[in-house]
Amino acid sequence: MSLRDLESRPNEVTFLLKVSIYLALVAYGARLATSDLLVLQILGVLTLGLMFAHGVELQHQALHKQGFRNGKLNEIVGILLGLPMLVSFAGYQAAHLRHHKHLGTPANEEFFDYGDPHGEGGSRIASLGLWFDRLMMPRHYLAVTKNLWRALAVRRFSSERPEVSARMCRDYIVMLLAILTLGAASFATHASLILVVWVLPLVLVAMPVHALIEMPEHYQCDPSTTDVLRNTRTIESNVLMYWYTNGNNYHVEHHMMPRLPMDRLPDLHRAIGQNIEHCHAGYRDFYVALLRGRLAGPKRRLAGRAATR
Repeated sequence: MSLRDLESRPNEVTFLLKVSIYLALVAYGARLATSDLLVLQILGVLTLGLMFAHGVELQHQALHKQGFRNGKLNEIVGILLGLPMLVSFAGYQAAHLRHHKHLGTPANEEFFDYGDPHGEGGSRIASLGLWFDRLMMPRHYLAVTKNLWRALAVRRFSSERPEVSARMCRDYIVMLLAILTLGAASFATHASLILVVWVLPLVLVAMPVHALIEMPEHYQCDPSTTDVLRNTRTIESNVLMYWYTNGNNYHVEHHMMPRLPMDRLPDLHRAIGQNIEHCHAGYRDFYVALLRGRLAGPKRRLAGRAATR
């Protein structure tokens, strides 16, 4: 089978089902978070946070125009999916496509800043401060605050084309309106609505989980080569994590064929998996190797599989 045989058009029904499941779980999480029982509130906050991070994985599919065949519908849904985690669809799309273009070159930058993305300080935990920065992502909140102010002042995002800048301003205005609406609803009900259905899930769950599933994509891979088999990592994992990351765990495959629908990435993995230098049997395998200082080295997938047999 040639790689060209894998090419196909996005399945709109599948993506609509993914978004529907996401919305249903968000609604369920919100209901739990606003209940009177503390244990249900905690479960609701956890569910909402997990779904907020999952929503950005779905947004990633939309920004590659793989959700719906209608580009405007991809954008509308993508904007909504990014709202809980304060992610501008237009900004993420522009930065992420540049990331694909410049990966392995000095011009490469990622939209999300996890701090020390290539593990230049070594594979062991360098400090609690470094991991706080990685997991809690304070620089994301700082950037969002600056961008909200820029949008309100109708100032252009100078690093982007005028058309992208205008769309980013739109995204941040929508974001601000959503925050104000939720805040007004919280005030009107005399409840901590905005706290339990957004702030706590975002800060305590969504951000750390997002960092944990996306940081491994290029961490301690070779940043000096454009060969995606060496500068990117794939994590095979299980069916649940494949759904949760929306196939983004097959990250080498995604960079090799970014126009390939996310649902076809496992097929591509079966074709090229043996050639991937950084490949793990699961997220647990990755983080165990990281904590033990054994992350570097080719064919981690083989070692991971041997350990699970």
